[in-house]
This record gives sequence, structure tokens and C-alpha cells, in this order.
Amino acid sequence: MYARLGIPMVGFTANAKIFVEKLAKYLKLSDIFLDIATDETMAGGGKEIAIHYLISKLESKGIPMPEGRMIFVGDSLRGDIGTSLTAREKNKGIFGQGILVLKDKNALIEIEKQINADPKLRDIADNINVNAFVVEDVPLDEEGNLMMLSRFRDQFLRKL
Repeated sequence: MYARLGIPMVGFTANAKIFVEKLAKYLKLSDIFLDIATDETMAGGGKEIAIHYLISKLESKGIPMPEGRMIFVGDSLRGDIGTSLTAREKNKGIFGQGILVLKDKNALIEIEKQINADPKLRDIADNINVNAFVVEDVPLDEEGNLMMLSRFRDQFLRKL
């Protein structure tokens, strides 16, 4: 959907480059992502280094980054989405929202408990405007395809 809309997408993972290259080829991720930063990219730091690296790569290709309109998607609130707060310390334009991908309602209940018990997680959820995306709650059409249209958003997307 984002590719069709012309929205640039990149990825980062703490996995080794050789693994990511093989996986990206097998899953045809190069059709979706313009670039993927790997563990080697993050030498000397963490995923916040990958964020700066990817922004530089896109800008070197003439693709401007939409300041304040970035979307950080991941399955870890602290490790994937929260790293944007650290990256923002070097570049105030790194700002947007987060989408935390969760398997089911049990995972949603668990992360809500963690957020309420941990001020650092609460800070991440509030400062990045994080929504939980509950995979099992996405409705399916009669052919079994995901219906991620905005009219169904309230069924699978929840503000944390």
C-alpha cells in the first residue's frame, strides 16, 4: 500500500547482513524496501545509528525524508520504536508515530501492563504517539484477504 502511494520505506534489523540479504531476496523485500540496515550498519551503537544511516542513504538518492511524518513499525516498543527518541537527539526532524505489531489481544494486554508499570515505556508511547496493531483482529474478506481499510481501523488499531 505504501509503495503504491509513493511513500519511501526502509527497514532495519539487528540481524547479520548475509542473513538479511538472503531473506530479502527470498521474500522479495526489495520490492517493498528501498534499503535495509543490518547489524553491521549499527556497529558502535544501536538501531538509532541505522535510522541516521537510512536517512542519509535516501537523501543521497534524492529522496527527501518527511520531517515529523515518519512511521516507526516494529514488534518491540523499546528496541524498535523507542530508538527513534535516541535518534531524535541528533536530528530533531526524526519525529512521527509508532505502530507496535502484536500477535493477539493477550500481547496487547501484556504491553499495556508493562507501559503502565514502566515510566520509560510510558514516555515512549506518549512521545511517539504509538498505536498497537493487533494482527489477529484484522478482519478478513470472503477470500481470506486482510481488510486494512480505514473503516475497520478501530478493530485492530489501538492507541497505547
